[in-house]
Amino acid sequence: MGRDSGCPVSTTAPGEREMGFAMRPAPISSMTWTWWTPAVVRMAVTLAVAGPAALRGADLPPDLEAVADPALPPLEHLAEGSAEAQKRQVDAARALGLPLEVRSVRSGIVFRLIPPGRFVMGTPLRDRNTAVEMGFAADRADQEMPPTRVVMPRPYYLAVFPVTYRQWEAVMGDPAAIRGSPGPDEPAGGMDLDQIAVFLDRLSRLEGAPPDTYRLPSEAEWEYGVRAGTSGLFAGDPEHLGWFGEGIQAALRPVGGRGANAWGIRETMGGVEEWVADEFAPYPGGVVGDRFVPRTEIWGVARGSFWTRPIQEHRPAARIRSGPLRRATRGFRIVREAPGAPRPWWVDPGPTAD
Repeated sequence: MGRDSGCPVSTTAPGEREMGFAMRPAPISSMTWTWWTPAVVRMAVTLAVAGPAALRGADLPPDLEAVADPALPPLEHLAEGSAEAQKRQVDAARALGLPLEVRSVRSGIVFRLIPPGRFVMGTPLRDRNTAVEMGFAADRADQEMPPTRVVMPRPYYLAVFPVTYRQWEAVMGDPAAIRGSPGPDEPAGGMDLDQIAVFLDRLSRLEGAPPDTYRLPSEAEWEYGVRAGTSGLFAGDPEHLGWFGEGIQAALRPVGGRGANAWGIRETMGGVEEWVADEFAPYPGGVVGDRFVPRTEIWGVARGSFWTRPIQEHRPAARIRSGPLRRATRGFRIVREAPGAPRPWWVDPGPTAD
């Protein structure tokens, strides 16, 4: 079993708002170092030395184009915390001079900016018991505990939708090896982690970007982006956010048929299960920074659930411990590194992703 590789930090921020540490860092001499993880320090040093203006107004790298006038998702169907999270996202885009929404030029994958922050990963005991009462397996619910506070030190772009068959074909060619006869805009499923690694490498080449510019999200990045500032069982009204519990006869639908969370992320409920980059490992509890568990053994992690599964399996905290087997109901969504932000500690620093 892999070892949890987040960096322990103290439980309180030194008088900063949730996002302030990455956006407007205190002078180096006044930092409370016990709260700052190595990745947060790198981000702070970048901004403290070069200044936030270094990230403002710069041309986007050639693989990206800004989406003009992106809409903010309506909040009426979303859970408490969504309004504040949406404001933080807009503030982050303005402060960093980055578009709220971008599109990869050749593959057409659309991403939304996810701001730095922190959140509670996993499930508190009360919500764990509620999920079990709803019919969720107790042993799986126990895998979501103990709840762990995670610092997310950098902005990143998370794909609005899971990768579709149209996008898979644009990068990999004929998708017949992984599909039966679904529509081109349905979430792609049926690939294993090795095939995903090839897709990501080819995508970076296709877009003319450095290696690892496009990658799988970490488990923490996935849950943080899906929660979008919320902390309950769901990020909003499940009927608004996804498809679920429709039985084996139900069909997989094209992406775009349900609403978005506060950060504009969609189809996290009832499309496909989604691979993430981590090895499966128990949560450590306490507070960690930049949590990621490198894969050294067979057990990976998938998140989300597919359209035939009941509502309790579609919670943002639900985890799937899985070997590397291919499943028709399992796909993936991707991250594009934010221009100007340091790469995560687990990604080869290589050439800059700008």
